[in-house]
Amino acid sequence: MNNIREQIPDNMIRAVYLATKYHAGQTRKYTGEDYVTHPIAVRDIIYNHFGPKVKEDVLVAAVLHDMLEDTEYTEHMMAYDFGFDVLRIVKAVTNNFKGNRKERKIQEAEMFADMHPGNPGIKESAYIVRLADIIHNAPSL
Repeated sequence: MNNIREQIPDNMIRAVYLATKYHAGQTRKYTGEDYVTHPIAVRDIIYNHFGPKVKEDVLVAAVLHDMLEDTEYTEHMMAYDFGFDVLRIVKAVTNNFKGNRKERKIQEAEMFADMHPGNPGIKESAYIVRLADIIHNAPSL
């Protein structure tokens, strides 16, 4: 039987390492937990729902989904480390909208509606990550 390390993709190990490194010292707003527990929980929600059929890029993007808005980790670094599909998913769920809550939600809906017509898989992947993010955040609000 293979050991557990051989079963975990290298990109996942790298994503968890980088999320832990870049979110170091950050805590969850309402719970005080280490922040890195959140993106890992988002990944786990997705895996627990879809199982092994979920694409690795979706799970990696789940772990990295707050990196661009909450850390010094850049789009260039993410594209280099994980590829453009992971970057596109993360950018789609990154909260960079302006205005009041209603205006931000309208902007988010418009962005999802217009997103990547040439690669519809990115849109669905981003929705999956965003919904898992909402599910994990809901109890702490």
